Amino acid sequence: MRVCWVAVVFIAQLGCGGRTSLLFGPGRDAAPEAGALADARVDQGAGDLPVTWPDLTAPDQASADLPPPKPWVVTAATPGFSAHVVGEGVATDSVGNAHVVGTYMGKATFGTTLVDFAGIRDVFAVKVSPAGAFAWITADGGTGSEWGRAIAVASDGGVVIAGEYSQLLGFGPGTIGPLGGYVDLFVARLSPAGTIQWVQALGGLAYENVRAVAVDATGNIFLAAVFSSSMTVAGATHTAKGDPDLIVIKLSPAGQALWAVSAGSTGYDRIGGVAADGAGGCVFGGTFTGQATLGGKTIQGGCVVRLDSDGAVLWIAAPTGTVSVDDLARDKAGNVHVAGSYGGTASFGGVSLTAPAVGTDHTYAARLAPGGGFIWASWVGRSNMVVFQGLSAHPRRIALDAAGNSYVAGIFGQSVPYGFTTLTSAGGRDIVVVKVGPGGKLLWAVGAGGPQDDTCGGVASDPAGNLFVTGGFVGQAVFGTQTVVAQGYEDLFLWRIPAPGL
Repeated sequence: MRVCWVAVVFIAQLGCGGRTSLLFGPGRDAAPEAGALADARVDQGAGDLPVTWPDLTAPDQASADLPPPKPWVVTAATPGFSAHVVGEGVATDSVGNAHVVGTYMGKATFGTTLVDFAGIRDVFAVKVSPAGAFAWITADGGTGSEWGRAIAVASDGGVVIAGEYSQLLGFGPGTIGPLGGYVDLFVARLSPAGTIQWVQALGGLAYENVRAVAVDATGNIFLAAVFSSSMTVAGATHTAKGDPDLIVIKLSPAGQALWAVSAGSTGYDRIGGVAADGAGGCVFGGTFTGQATLGGKTIQGGCVVRLDSDGAVLWIAAPTGTVSVDDLARDKAGNVHVAGSYGGTASFGGVSLTAPAVGTDHTYAARLAPGGGFIWASWVGRSNMVVFQGLSAHPRRIALDAAGNSYVAGIFGQSVPYGFTTLTSAGGRDIVVVKVGPGGKLLWAVGAGGPQDDTCGGVASDPAGNLFVTGGFVGQAVFGTQTVVAQGYEDLFLWRIPAPGL
């Protein structure tokens, strides 16, 4: 284990007048009763939007809701043509620190600190202060490959990270060998100071991949992943019907597996995020490319599922049409906010969305009541990305702020519409963040990136409403008015967009 305490890394002062930062037009807010369906209002795309822009210079329509100037971006690098360091997930704590997990290959430089490597790919976790300074760095690995995929902050300020490993897991004080397959899962608990407290490995006969992790107020951990072939968790064996299937695992605060729930079709299925429900259970999302059975219900396409503290299904909400559920988040009132992709016409309970152009990779945001009824759904934009078996190759991420706004982050290519405007990438894949109001109204969009392909690993909001986006960039990239240049093939970025009024 290598735990490093370092000073400020490269911090760039940015203005949002660079790439694109726009206040969307009037839109429609919905304020239905909890669990309402048919009376929810919806933004359905370009054909349903006004054609005139608001006067952004007028006092009542000024850009006060746009991210103000002087956000910052922090980068980390692995010098060398084939080396990379990429952020795969981000979470915030109660005082505005950002925690990032990811993967690096080669010696990585975080600020002025050089972190060595042990194998082909290793895992890092970092804590970054609100001012953009590294508070700590924990990086470790074995002789094979490890991937850091997901992160959550516990109530004591410690963090839980999750990922995968092949051959030998060296993250932590000891080593863990393969569990029967060629890629297995791991979960690790770190103290508030970044010290690894425990590591737990889970696996089966083939491969598993982590999508998300969540932790509740009592320390229980919920892991969302996919698996192939079969795997045994808490004494029960789960056999995949396709390649892969979904699995959600609950672990105790000490890392002991308590139960797992799995489901799948004969096709290619994908997990879509997980959130603790405050009652010992969780809510997760997923997408089945064929027919799957869960809780006595047959599902095909995207779905949102709530499990109780023992893993029993409480409810399932399943949109109809070509819909994926890529990610979700739960607010303090129990509402579930979802982001994903759709094509053609999709129905969210009594709410229908029709894509304003051909193609299946349109982005939506939706909100569900605590009981699983859809309240609203809104068309957000189109990414122009590749679709495989009805699923976007680049899932969306979602975060919430305390005011009930949703932030949908992802990537896009070429020129694509977002609300009243069109964003144009700098060449390859660029990063996009869209703010959606509590009632489903599109408020603004901002893009960042460079001529090469950039990645979006995650998005999070702190209690003050500041937004954090992480991922990787190749060559050079523009965040606001600042250009950053990669030292390796692909470098890490952590981008902070301040809350309005800061």
